[in-house]
Amino acid sequence: MKFMPCIVITLGLAGIGLVGCSENAPVTVTPPPAIKTLEVALDEINKAGEMGSIADELPRLVEEIKAADPDKGSALQKDLDELLAARGSAAVRAKAKAMSTTLTK
Repeated sequence: MKFMPCIVITLGLAGIGLVGCSENAPVTVTPPPAIKTLEVALDEINKAGEMGSIADELPRLVEEIKAADPDKGSALQKDLDELLAARGSAAVRAKAKAMSTTLTK
């Protein structure tokens, strides 16, 4: 008898939850712009002093920026080539910082 109110409340909440799930509206996900993604990636590279797996994404991001702004994209491409060739954490940090400066111009 003591458990009856708990059972009724639990079943009521479950029923409400099931009713709320009947309509699944599509959710549109908009990826962040390439400039913002590159900015965050360069910040992480600067903090870590190494590129890691993000190095595979950097050329794609630069290409997207180049399509929208050819001048900035060309400057970023030059910086990216230097960043990918950099060895040692100090050199990687310096190139990432230089690339961030180019990005924000």
